[in-house]
Amino acid sequence: MHKIKALKLKNFKFFYGDETIPFDRKNVLLYGENGSGKSSIYWALYTFLQSVFKNEDSEIQKYFLHIAQSPESIKNRYSKEGDDAFVEIEFEDDNKDLRTKKISNTTVNTRNDPFTESITLSSDLIDYKSIFNIYNFTNKDRVRLFSYIEKNLMPFVNLRTTLVTVEGEEVSKNLVDWWNYLKDGLNPYPNINGPGYWEFKALVDQFNTDFEFYLNSITQKANEYLTDSFKENIQIRFEYKNCTYNEKKENGGRNQKTLAPEIYLKAQILNLNLTEETREVERVHTFLNEARLSSIALAIRMAMLKEKLVKESPKVLVLDDLLLSLDMGNRESVLNIILDEYSEDYQIIFLTHDKIFFESVLSYIKTFHSNEKRKNGETDNAKLEHAFMERWQVLEMYEAYLSDGKVVPAITEHKSNIQKAHHYFTSRDNIDYQACGNNLRAALEEFFRTFLPNNYFRTDEGNPIAAQSLTLNPLLIKCIDYFNHLGFDISLLDRLNRYRERALNQTSHYNPSSNYFKRELQDTFEILIELKKYRNDVIIKHDSILQFSIESQSGKEYTYSFQPLDNINLYLESGSDKTSFYCDDDKRTYGIIGVSHQSKTNIKDIVTTRRSLQELYDETIDALGNRIGEACNRAPDIYDIIKSLEGKSLNELKTY
Repeated sequence: MHKIKALKLKNFKFFYGDETIPFDRKNVLLYGENGSGKSSIYWALYTFLQSVFKNEDSEIQKYFLHIAQSPESIKNRYSKEGDDAFVEIEFEDDNKDLRTKKISNTTVNTRNDPFTESITLSSDLIDYKSIFNIYNFTNKDRVRLFSYIEKNLMPFVNLRTTLVTVEGEEVSKNLVDWWNYLKDGLNPYPNINGPGYWEFKALVDQFNTDFEFYLNSITQKANEYLTDSFKENIQIRFEYKNCTYNEKKENGGRNQKTLAPEIYLKAQILNLNLTEETREVERVHTFLNEARLSSIALAIRMAMLKEKLVKESPKVLVLDDLLLSLDMGNRESVLNIILDEYSEDYQIIFLTHDKIFFESVLSYIKTFHSNEKRKNGETDNAKLEHAFMERWQVLEMYEAYLSDGKVVPAITEHKSNIQKAHHYFTSRDNIDYQACGNNLRAALEEFFRTFLPNNYFRTDEGNPIAAQSLTLNPLLIKCIDYFNHLGFDISLLDRLNRYRERALNQTSHYNPSSNYFKRELQDTFEILIELKKYRNDVIIKHDSILQFSIESQSGKEYTYSFQPLDNINLYLESGSDKTSFYCDDDKRTYGIIGVSHQSKTNIKDIVTTRRSLQELYDETIDALGNRIGEACNRAPDIYDIIKSLEGKSLNELKTY
C-alpha cells in the first residue's frame, strides 16, 4: 500500500521558493496559525488529486503560470515570471519503493495515470466550507444537493451499472461519466422514433434507478452515524426527483433537453411526543442549529466515504478545520470514527488553525493509541505515552519573514511543553532557565489536567469546571486532596509546591546562570518523572454493566445487574514495594437495572448516589435479607464477586 512520503512545493500559493514537507510517519496532524499558509497545503493536495479529471494539461498548467499569463494563476506572487512552480508528491509503498508524480506549468504526469487516478478515486478532502455548503441555502429554499454533488463529489461516486453508450462504447460506472454523457442529450436531436432515441431514454431511466439506489445505500450508514455516534435524535432521507429527457413542455411540444435530477434533503425528529406531521422537517436549515446541520453533513460525507472504500487502493483522507462547528461531544465522536474506522486503511492528514482544538485532537490521538497499546498488554508508562508517535507526525506552521521582508511559511516539528523545557535547560546555545521554568510549569499543568479524575473539575454544586482554566496552584491543591483521598504520600507534592513560586513562576525574573534555580528546575524534572509513575487507569468505564450474586443461607441465589455512572479506576502508588488497589472510598452513582432469581429477571430502575462499591453491596444484601426474611452470606472481598458481563471479576481485570 502506498502513502505520501513527501510533499514538495515550489512557488505555490503562500510557499515561496522550494519547500519539502516530509511525512515521516503515516498520519499527519498540523497546526497552522492564521496567515501561515496552512490552506496552501490543503489546496496543493486538492489541486494535485483533481488534476486527474482534467481533459487537457493546459487546464492544470494555467494554475502555475505567472498572474500576467493566467488570471487563474495560484503561483506565489513573489516569484518572477520565468520561475518554476509545481506541486510534487513522492509516494512510498510498504517495500520503501518510491514513485513521484508532479503537476507544474510544464509537467503533468497525473492525467491518464492509473496509479494517481486510483488514489484520487479512493481518497477524499473535506474542509469546513464543503460541509457548510451542503446546507447553505436561503430560508425560502429547501436544501438541494445535486449541484453540490456535481461540483464536489461526482468523480468519487460509482453506480451499479457500467455505462454503455447508444453508440455501443463501454465507458465506466463512474457518476461523472454517466452525467457528462447524459446531460448534453442526443446530438443531432432525433424525433421520438429516430435512431438511439429510446436507447438514450433507457439510459436516463437506468441513471435514475442507480443514482437513487446509491443515495438509499448511504442513507442507512449516515443515519447510523447520527444516532449511534453523534447521539442525535434525527434521521435523514433523500427525496429524489428524476432526471428527464425530452419531456413535454407546459405549452406543448417537447424541450429536447436533459434536465438534471434534484435531491432534496429531509429530516425526521425521533420524538414520540410529536405528531407524525410535526416530526417531518423539510427545510432542515431553517429548523436545526449549525452544530446539528454539521453533524448531518458530516454523517453524509462519511457514509459516502464508507461506500467507496476500496481496500486494495492507496488512499488519503485530508481534513481541514473539519470539526470546529461541532460541539465537543460530537468532535470526539468524529475523531473516534476517523481513528477507529479509517486510520487503518487511510493516510490521514489533519489540518487546523485553532490551537486549542489542535491540542484537544492531539490529546485524543495520544489517548487512543495509548489505550490500543494497553489492550495489547503494554504497561510501561513511557511507551504508552509515546505510542501515538509510531503513527503520527505532529507539525506546527507559522508566518515567518525572510531578510528582504518576504512573508513565507515556517514548518517545525511540534514539541511538547516538557520537550521545550528540556531544550531550554540543556541546549548549549539556548539555555534560558526562565523559559525552562515556564514550559515546565505548563507541562505540570498538562499532567494534572489529565491525571486528575473528572469529579475534581466540578464546583461544590456539581457544575463542571473547564480544566484549561486552572493554573498550577489550584491544580496542585486538587492533586494533594486526591492523594489524601487515595492514601498516597504527599511529600512529593509538598516539595513541588515549595518550588512553584520560585522556579516555576511565569512572572519571575532571575539570573539565568543561577545554580540555585538550576537545582530547583532539575529537581522539578525529577518530580514530574516520579509523578508519571503513579497509575490511575480506568478498568470499568461508566455505564458499563456489572453483576454480583448473593446467596441466602438456604442456598437461593440472586444476581444483580448495575451500572456505575462514574469510572472504576485501579490505582498504583509510585515505588517498587507498592501494589495496585481499588479505592474503597471512591463514591459514585449507580443504576440498578435488574435482579435475576430462578431464571426470572425483574427489571429495576433504582438510582443510588454517593456510594462506594462496598456500601452498594452492603445495602443491597441488607435489603434482600429483609425482603426474603433470611440472612444472606457476605463475600469477604467484593472485588472477587463483582464481575463484568464476560464473567471476569474486578480482581481478575487488574492489569498490573
